[in-house]
Amino acid sequence: MSFTKVCTVDDLWEGEMESFTVNGHDLLLVCAEGGVIKAFQGICPHQDIPLSEGRFDGQK
Repeated sequence: MSFTKVCTVDDLWEGEMESFTVNGHDLLLVCAEGGVIKAFQGICPHQDIPLSEGRFDGQK
């Protein structure tokens, strides 16, 4: 597995989310409470819509 840099830690603030496309795959980065950054598949597998269209409560 290889990694692709899409942003820096300073680009994503606590409570924010940002979507990216890497190698044809949509992904969503979120910066949760305490500055923990997590990555998710960018498309909802159940409804086939971009997760970036939803709201992020800053918790998870």
